[in-house]
Amino acid sequence: MLHIVLEHDPAVEDQRVIDEGFLTAQADRVGDPHLDVFACFLRDERRQIHGGLLGRLWWRWLYVERLWLAPALRGRGHGRHLLERAETHARQAGCGAAFVDTFDPTALALYRRCGYETVAELADFPPGQRQYFLAKTLGPADRLIGLVREPIDTGG
Repeated sequence: MLHIVLEHDPAVEDQRVIDEGFLTAQADRVGDPHLDVFACFLRDERRQIHGGLLGRLWWRWLYVERLWLAPALRGRGHGRHLLERAETHARQAGCGAAFVDTFDPTALALYRRCGYETVAELADFPPGQRQYFLAKTLGPADRLIGLVREPIDTGG
């Protein structure tokens, strides 16, 4: 008999089962994602991390999962350089576009300065804020045509 079990902080191995099952099911439907999970780090000479970007390439898109910098290093161009390095990696791998989401106003401004366009908004996430979904064309093809550009209202 099968049971639904909610688990907090599930084991990495258990999460991998879901990830691999999802990717296999989608690959059967839309093709191999050519998944590349990667990170770009801002390190000092002792290799201590002061910032970084976690990303993934799949289905010829770059997804910026996280971008973080130590507060003392913000506003110095490091975020832009991390983003540019990830975009270069994506272009070299054949990606034509990138996407990211954020509810941080400073990050939103950075992404817009770097050429990302808002394609959707989610109202009241987190409460009292807005989640922005942004995308950018990396290659010669205009991959952004047809993406939803309407705000999503949750009624909050």
